[in-house]
Amino acid sequence: MGKKHLRAFAALGLLISFCSVALTSCTQNSEVQTSKCNDAPISVLATINQWGSLAKQIGGACVQVDSVISSPSQDPHEYEPNATDIAKFSNSKLIIINGAGYDEWAIKAQNQSGSNAKIINVGQINNVEQGANPHLFYSLKYIEKAAENINVSLSEIDSNLKDYFEKNYNETIEKYYALDKKISVEKEKSNSKKVGVSESVANYLLEEYGFKNLTPQGFAQSVANEGEVSANDLNSFSQLINGKKINLFIENIQEENNTTDQLVNLAKKNKIPIIKVTESMDENFGYPDIWLASIIENINSAIK
Repeated sequence: MGKKHLRAFAALGLLISFCSVALTSCTQNSEVQTSKCNDAPISVLATINQWGSLAKQIGGACVQVDSVISSPSQDPHEYEPNATDIAKFSNSKLIIINGAGYDEWAIKAQNQSGSNAKIINVGQINNVEQGANPHLFYSLKYIEKAAENINVSLSEIDSNLKDYFEKNYNETIEKYYALDKKISVEKEKSNSKKVGVSESVANYLLEEYGFKNLTPQGFAQSVANEGEVSANDLNSFSQLINGKKINLFIENIQEENNTTDQLVNLAKKNKIPIIKVTESMDENFGYPDIWLASIIENINSAIK
């Protein structure tokens, strides 16, 4: 998500209804008697709410989680932490950073705060290099690795709660394994499908399906660099859509510009299914598994 105008989240209404249907899934983590938790819960700070909500799934009643970026109006790439944010870094026992160049400001803030907190850098634990696609929260395997590290870190911070954290972790990881299965059962179909994307935000998820991404390289590079898409690249993409060379068009609805609007209109005209995705997770979803499940359901319905 770059400097371009962010669209309001009203367009997410059709997705938010998914969480309403699955309300029990949003709140099904095991509860613990208050007496088993410390008087002061373990303070956890995440740079974005995808990782913060994952920590809450595992930490349950025994953690207090704060996410620096929890609003779609904030750009994680260019956020500038204020004094309040620095204090949060200083006071937290566990800090979760996305990494891969996505939230470099957080590393500086953590150093500036003098915090001795445990650090989980999701990019580093998954061996994702700087400059690679940083939208790690769209990869189930990266989320599963992050969940494992959160469980271990919380248990190291308070070993008396290890069994509680382990139980929550096991319940949580099963939800992501279930999403893996939903993708796996569609792979025979998806391996033959081709997609075009307005932005790389959901590419990890598309790769897990085995889709072939036909987005013109020049178009993708221009968008990634927040530059102007050339007429040639736009024409190439338009020809793919008009020629029905792609089976799905993936639109990041947090980015609004004339180029993406033109491509969306072409996809509609050619009756190519459009899958709407976002970079930020709307808090109405509660947890990443609910958020991703809604997108996976839409993809699976589109490729049947």
